[in-house]
Amino acid sequence: MQSLSLRGKPPSQLGAKARGQVGENIAQGDAARDQKRWQDAERSYARALAIDESMAHIWVQLGHALKEQAKLAEAESAYRRGVALAPNSSDGYLQLGHLLKVMGKSGDAEDNYRIACELNPTHPDAANELAALGWPRVSVDRMRKRQPNAKAGVRQVVIEVSDLVDFLQRAAFPTGIQRVQLAISEGITQIADTSEATFATYDYLRNSWYPIERHQIRRIIDLVDEAAILSPEARLTKASRLREQIFSADEFDFQPGSVLVNPGTSWGFLNYFLALRDARNRVGLRYVPFVHDCIPLIYPEYCSDALIGDFISWLSGMLIRADLILVNSENTRIDVAKAAAGAQACAA
Repeated sequence: MQSLSLRGKPPSQLGAKARGQVGENIAQGDAARDQKRWQDAERSYARALAIDESMAHIWVQLGHALKEQAKLAEAESAYRRGVALAPNSSDGYLQLGHLLKVMGKSGDAEDNYRIACELNPTHPDAANELAALGWPRVSVDRMRKRQPNAKAGVRQVVIEVSDLVDFLQRAAFPTGIQRVQLAISEGITQIADTSEATFATYDYLRNSWYPIERHQIRRIIDLVDEAAILSPEARLTKASRLREQIFSADEFDFQPGSVLVNPGTSWGFLNYFLALRDARNRVGLRYVPFVHDCIPLIYPEYCSDALIGDFISWLSGMLIRADLILVNSENTRIDVAKAAAGAQACAA
């Protein structure tokens, strides 16, 4: 629809005549809307926005008119314009969520309902929609009790370094995968604040994640750096104390819609995917693993039977649960794609 790309003058530059035309068109659009004359409402709202495109609430009204005419793609564009202009208003997210649900985009709808609920915890519609999408009522109620997030719409990114914490209890010098985690963790602590990224580790004995503070990430890095000068006993004592401190905290409080990024490995942890499924059901957790290689699958002759079994079990579970898969090279991407195709063929 042409009106979605029109560019009007900023309201500060509108003269009295133009402001009057905007008001008149909005009134006509509202009247047509109330009478369910959706095409007339669309035209009137579009004329108003052609003069002043900064009105977030009118973009939402235009979205309604388009949606009622089954112009769903155009309605989505209109709603998104409204959301972009008023990112702290819950109504735009709520209406966009309704549309996306109709369009069959349940994941995107869920994201917008979550944001609407955080921005306006007293409004029941978004909470009811989340419950209808399968969120446990206790999770919805917990979220509604939180204060609105000043950065609503920004996902909580959680970097999982479980096997990095685990390795410290057994060895002094990290392997390649752990060195990658160390570099990623150190970089994040230097360039991102705590509202953008945080850290967690999985405890397979309690089937839950626990937060890692940034100073504890720094201690992990220091322990690796000090390994060459510490005695094995002193290093292990420091590593054990750090682990005790980490797991003495309360369980990690995943925010709704959080993204769990695992740049390491998790195939050696019991019930990992069961805990992941529980977190997904509670808060809509998104899972993003990092695949460094598929050596146990491609070259099993170089790996132990236990590693091969653990890796295949993990890969099978990861492929059906990951929302996004990160890889370190084009070759690894091809290997993962082949493994996924093979798993799909077996399932069929």
